[in-house]
Amino acid sequence: MALKALKCRKSKRQKSALRYKVIKKIADSKRKKLKEAKKLPKLKSKKQKLIQVPNICPFKREIIAEVEEYKQKQEELRQKDRERQKAQRQEELRSKTLQSMVADAEKRQDQFSPQTGEEDEYANVAGGGGKENSLKAYFKEFKKVVDAADVVLEVVDARDPLGTRCAEVAKIVREAPGQKRLVVILNKADLVPRDNLERWMKYLRRSGPVIPFKATTQSQKSNIGHKKFKSAKSFD
Repeated sequence: MALKALKCRKSKRQKSALRYKVIKKIADSKRKKLKEAKKLPKLKSKKQKLIQVPNICPFKREIIAEVEEYKQKQEELRQKDRERQKAQRQEELRSKTLQSMVADAEKRQDQFSPQTGEEDEYANVAGGGGKENSLKAYFKEFKKVVDAADVVLEVVDARDPLGTRCAEVAKIVREAPGQKRLVVILNKADLVPRDNLERWMKYLRRSGPVIPFKATTQSQKSNIGHKKFKSAKSFD
C-alpha cells in the first residue's frame, strides 16, 4: 500500500534545463535594471550638511555663532529677493491687464463706429497698423456675408432701437448688387410696454420689415410663429 502511494505521488523537482533558464532570466533582468539605473541622473539631497566643529577647538562657540549669523543673513537676502520678484510679477500682471483692456476697447470702438465710404475709407480711420488690419478684415468679412446672403437680419434692442441701429449696415445692404432685404429684429420685446412696441414697429416699418423677438424664451420650437399686432396709433 505504501509503495503504491509513493508511485502515485508526483515529484516536485524541476528539470535542470528549466532551472538554469530561470536563473539566466533573473540575472538578465538584474543586469538590465542596473544598466538603466546608471543612465538616470543621481538626485542630490537638498539637506545642507551640518558643520561639525571638534570639541578640542578653542573657539568652537564663536565659530558656531558666526556660521548661524551668516545663515540668517543669507535667509534674509533670499526673502527680500522673493518679495521683490513677487511685487515685480504683480506689477507686470496689472499693467498687462490694463493695456489689454484698453487695446480691446479701442479695437471694438474702431470696428463698430459708424463710418462712410468704401474699404479704404474704413481703413484710414484707424491710426495704427494693427487697428487698420483688424478693421480691414472685419469689413472684408462683412462684405462677404452681405454678398452671400439674400436676407440680412439686424438685431437691435427694443428699449432703444435707434440707438442700437447702424445706419451704415442699411446703406451697404441697399447698395449691394441683387435684391437684398434687410429685416430688423426687435430683441427683448418683452421688456417694453406693448403700446410702445407697436409704435416702434410702425415707425421702423416705413423703411423695411420689422419682427419683435424674445430671446429668453425657453421653448422656442413651440412659440415661433406669425402674430398680428393691432393697428397702432400714429407715432408722435
